[in-house]
Amino acid sequence: MEVETFFAKMERVTGTVEAGYVQNTDFYDDINAKLSVLKTRAEASTKNQKTIEQIELLQKSIKDLELLHKGRGDEGLSSPILSTSHTAIQVSIGAIIKLEKAKQRGDKSPDN
Repeated sequence: MEVETFFAKMERVTGTVEAGYVQNTDFYDDINAKLSVLKTRAEASTKNQKTIEQIELLQKSIKDLELLHKGRGDEGLSSPILSTSHTAIQVSIGAIIKLEKAKQRGDKSPDN
């Protein structure tokens, strides 16, 4: 949910001071910490390599977004960058959810 809130905010404030990187570092710190904890929890379980890989891909997408945002500084993220990044992150989150739901159903997954 935090990711969706971030993207909605960035769309709303594009072109304003609020869209700048420095004004949004708390989001990156928070989401990176939460993903790190999630990865650690996934690593604590056996046969969880696919989930770990999916979390790592999501971490990379967030890190790439942060680097783009930082590079643009006070200018913030443009609408095309927001759209592309949002889609990529949604796909990563969706893949993790699908994998975890499949595990709950007992479906065979690459981790088993």
